[in-house]
Amino acid sequence: MTAELSDSRVLGALRFTDAVTSLPIDAPLTVVAPGVRWIRNRRAQWVIASAPGLAAHELPFAAPPNAPGLGTVQLSFAVSDPSGRWLSRAGSLALPRDPDATHAGQPASLFVVADVP
Repeated sequence: MTAELSDSRVLGALRFTDAVTSLPIDAPLTVVAPGVRWIRNRRAQWVIASAPGLAAHELPFAAPPNAPGLGTVQLSFAVSDPSGRWLSRAGSLALPRDPDATHAGQPASLFVVADVP
């Protein structure tokens, strides 16, 4: 058996929440954004694995690429609930998010899941 290094990057994550209770919605929602590859994790978060214009931020790097600059690309998305329990919603998220671990508590940090009520 040989060990193999697996290095993958993500661009951010969304968590859809109930607007009244602020609890995460764990229903199988449909999230759509042109050219975006989503991965839904076990915590009901929608991870952005790839997006148009951000290929340089998806590859392994020692320092974040300079272009496009942080927060300069608006990712527009639409979310709907096939069961009809939750209302459809459209929104956007500024990408790329800040990958600096010292800014991990900031709202625009890559390490903070963006809540969408």
